[in-house]
Amino acid sequence: MKYSHIFFDWHGVLSHTGYWSHIPEYPLIKSKLFASHHPLLREWALGKRKVNDFIDEMAKSTGISASYLMETLKVSCESLEFASDKIPDFINGLKAQGIACVISTDNFDV
Repeated sequence: MKYSHIFFDWHGVLSHTGYWSHIPEYPLIKSKLFASHHPLLREWALGKRKVNDFIDEMAKSTGISASYLMETLKVSCESLEFASDKIPDFINGLKAQGIACVISTDNFDV
């Protein structure tokens, strides 16, 4: 079967790094907000909440300062990595065959 388009999910497929995964408070953040698709996270992912709204709620929930959460989110976004250094070459190979490659992910406003 020949494919004309392939959609790749960023989170968990192309990359295993996530927001705040580089800070010591990540286990707390993960337990409070990432477990069971927490409603705040889901609303943010769907574009129903803006990042400042989400950060304010997360600060209340975790006791971590909003300014620290915002700054470390920025660092997280700037340092997201591919799950494998072979991914760019693999995707370029698909594109060379005329296959459109699309990264699909949630609608976070970062």
